[in-house]
Amino acid sequence: MTLVFTKMQGAGNDFVVLDFTRQPFNLDSFQLKRIADRHFGVGCDQVLVVERPRDPAADFRYRIFNADGGEVEQCGNGARCFVKFVHARGLSAKREIRVETLGGTIQPRLESDGEVRVDMGRPSPPVVERLNVQGRELEVTIVSMGNPHAVQVVQDAAAAPVTAQGPALETHARFPNRVNAGYMQLLGRQAIALRVWERGTGETLSCGTGACAAVVAGIARGLLDEPAYAAVARQLEALLAAEGARLDADYHCPHHPDITGPCECRKPGPLLYRMAAADHRLDLAESWWVGDRMRDVVPAERLGGRGILIAHLPGNEPSSAGVRFPVVRDLSAAVDIILSERAPALQ
Repeated sequence: MTLVFTKMQGAGNDFVVLDFTRQPFNLDSFQLKRIADRHFGVGCDQVLVVERPRDPAADFRYRIFNADGGEVEQCGNGARCFVKFVHARGLSAKREIRVETLGGTIQPRLESDGEVRVDMGRPSPPVVERLNVQGRELEVTIVSMGNPHAVQVVQDAAAAPVTAQGPALETHARFPNRVNAGYMQLLGRQAIALRVWERGTGETLSCGTGACAAVVAGIARGLLDEPAYAAVARQLEALLAAEGARLDADYHCPHHPDITGPCECRKPGPLLYRMAAADHRLDLAESWWVGDRMRDVVPAERLGGRGILIAHLPGNEPSSAGVRFPVVRDLSAAVDIILSERAPALQ
């Protein structure tokens, strides 16, 4: 059998990518394992397969096979490479595509500068547990990014027992489908060093879902600072609930980690806000415009300056879009305005 393949990498996490959009996928686990073998095959951490979608609302089906030939739910770095691949192969001209995975639908986006953004979706609520591994009790934070992770805090990531302990944690009885083992070193309140033993592959140079899981775990345990806008979002949400409105924090907030890297991404542009507004049937002409860092709090159009777009509050009718929408320079100032004057200040 002759296969046409593409070798790609995202932050050192390397892949063999196969296009099966024009023919049925017919490789078994032995063949996939052979392709991934670094001595007798092409060599990679994962084999990525592009197929036609089963869901009519999706553009592609994205399948991920670890180096042992087993299929898994999600791979963040692979998703970034996936977008580059479908564009390079002429399979899609869309900047943002909807992609089916075993872990759910994701929407990676190719930015105008060639970098890629992947919203990794909402993680499961983190759970801290103590497990006996190789006769030693470990405290791990268990979280899913569509695939399972067990994250532990270590003093020195470079000296962590990744290769010695990782396989035992991967196959621990607590995880019937196995788990990715993360070893997180705190470098401060806003930075970490991380090594990951990936199930079915071993240690990899990087792991996108592992990085997201580690940050989620660190914030949940109070070891890392959540972005300032998250606390502001909670205040806004409480205020708007009292006014009968709703804050939507599903777009690019700390509960939807973004992954970045050399195939990476930067802040989203106006298109994202137009899409978000359309998704939520948000009338931009009947919305309040205040604050800063709008992208992190609610769907919004970049209408000039930077600000938070607040869904229209019942009973308050702006005279025209943008004319009386005050823009302040930071979130705390925006919250002060809203909490102290409660919407009349925005009329």
